[in-house]
Amino acid sequence: MECSVRDLTLKNGSLESSVERLETELATTRQEFTSIGASRTEQEREISHVRMKLAVTEQDLKMKDQELMRAAEELSLERDGKVGGLC
Repeated sequence: MECSVRDLTLKNGSLESSVERLETELATTRQEFTSIGASRTEQEREISHVRMKLAVTEQDLKMKDQELMRAAEELSLERDGKVGGLC
């Protein structure tokens, strides 16, 4: 019986050590998970901000492209008018 009690006491100590180690690992993993979640939220905000800037830039590009086309048409009309007036 005493031998059995000693064996069980040793096993109990070993199991308690394992439980403490696992609890520490769990706490670390929870902290990492929380950190990753916060990082992901920040990345999603940044992505949203970049998408907004991209949309604004694309709109600006379209407007400038239209202005360029108008200017090219006006230049073409001016050239045609000058060429027609000279002949």
